[in-house]
Amino acid sequence: MRIERRADGSLAIVESLALLRWSLVVCALAIGAGALALTSGAVEVALATREWLVLGGVGLASSAGALWAPTTTIEIAPWAQRIRWRRSRLLGARDRQIPFSEVRAVQVVAQRTQSDRGRPIVSYRIVLDTAGGWIPLSVVDLRNESESIALAERIRGLIGLSSASDVEARIRKLVASGHSIEAVTLARQHFDWDLGQAEVYVREIRAGRV
Repeated sequence: MRIERRADGSLAIVESLALLRWSLVVCALAIGAGALALTSGAVEVALATREWLVLGGVGLASSAGALWAPTTTIEIAPWAQRIRWRRSRLLGARDRQIPFSEVRAVQVVAQRTQSDRGRPIVSYRIVLDTAGGWIPLSVVDLRNESESIALAERIRGLIGLSSASDVEARIRKLVASGHSIEAVTLARQHFDWDLGQAEVYVREIRAGRV
C-alpha cells in the first residue's frame, strides 16, 4: 500500500499487488529457460521439448495471472466531494465512486485470525459507514493499529467528518449535562452500536469508569 498526497489536495491510496510483478518475472524466466533448453546442444531434443512445454505452460499461466492481478487506486478528493475506487488490470479498468454526503463515519475495524501455528494475528481495515451499509475502503489489511487510526483521521478530515475524539467529547458533555438520551443516540449513530451497547457506554461514562 502506498499513500500519496496530490497537488489538488486529494489523498490517493494505491494498492499494487505483488502478484503482477512476480507473474511477469516468472513468465520471462520460464520462456528464457525454455529457449535455452531448445538451443543447448548438451540437452537431448526430447528433453528440451518436454522442458519447453512445461516451462511454456508455466509462462502462460503466469501471464494469465499478470493479466488479472489488479492495481487499486482509492482517491479521496475534497475538490470533487467524492471517493473514487479505480481498479486497473492489463485488459482494462473499472471505476466506482460515492459522494462525501453518503459517508456517515470512517471506522477502523480490528480483525482477529490465527496463523498456521495457532498464533493470534490482528489486522486492521478502514471501513466507511454509509446509508447503504458498510463499505471497506481497502482490500489490503493494515498490521499497525496507530497507523490505521491516523489514516482514518486523515480521511475524516478530508471528508469533513468529526473525529472520534470530538464525538466522544460531545457524548461526555451530553452525559454531564443530564442529556443521557441524546448521548445514547449520538453513540449509536457514530459507533454503529445497538441500543444496549450505547446505553452501557453512557452508564460507564456516568460512573466515571471510561
